[in-house]
Amino acid sequence: GWPRMGSRWCTRKKVDLFQKTVYGERNYTSQPGRNQSIIEYHGIHKGEEKSRSSHKNTYRHIKWPLVKAGFTKDDNIKYCYSHGFFFGGLYEEISRASCYCCPLQPRSYFQWLKKNRPFLWKELKKSHESSPYGFKVDSKSPDHVLAI
Repeated sequence: GWPRMGSRWCTRKKVDLFQKTVYGERNYTSQPGRNQSIIEYHGIHKGEEKSRSSHKNTYRHIKWPLVKAGFTKDDNIKYCYSHGFFFGGLYEEISRASCYCCPLQPRSYFQWLKKNRPFLWKELKKSHESSPYGFKVDSKSPDHVLAI
């Protein structure tokens, strides 16, 4: 089924793959002191660090160089543009890119998706048909999200 705030299985898969690659087969959280030489550099921008502060883990060394340098989201996008990364014009149309099918996106994103990426909207609806529960916690389908 769809991810939820309390069950973000899609994010968990990404994190698990990263941890397995960097830390090996054993669970890194059960190894105090084992990973002291590994530093994780997370690419979050100034302003996002407040939402990430609860993710502190004494077994990991995490650094946020963009936050330290004071880079905002706009600074990061300008930097990417200046180096030839234009993301297919995506940031000219929406303010934040994420997984197209994430039910945690705001309603305005799904309005944009339906209008500008109808092939992805069709895939989203197709996926909903095979899901054991509604797309959003308080709704039944992607179309219902737009009707609210």
